[in-house]
Amino acid sequence: MVWQQEVEKIVMVTNLVERKKTKCEQYWPVHNQSKIYGDIEVVCKDEHIYADFIWRQLTLSKNSKERRLHHLQFTSWLDKDIPDDVTSIIEFRQRVNALPISSTGPIVVHCRLDVNI
Repeated sequence: MVWQQEVEKIVMVTNLVERKKTKCEQYWPVHNQSKIYGDIEVVCKDEHIYADFIWRQLTLSKNSKERRLHHLQFTSWLDKDIPDDVTSIIEFRQRVNALPISSTGPIVVHCRLDVNI
């Protein structure tokens, strides 16, 4: 879907594990590593860890074509809680909006998976 829809930004607002429960599987490779998904190779080219979020630059390759993808993960929103201060989420939103994109593809936003609701 990311390749087909020409997605250039994925915004994630959960941690992988919270309170010893898996909230999301890690679907991207670790920094300087690659993963193959069918005929698409994904490489994590860059990763910056900030106080409230992580920014990753991924490269997707398919049939000698290459695309860049920004993956932004907000890490300060705790499970079953709300942030004490909205400053961090506002700064995160500004960072998401400031990243350049070259297509009109959608921004994919996903949150936590809670199977024990």
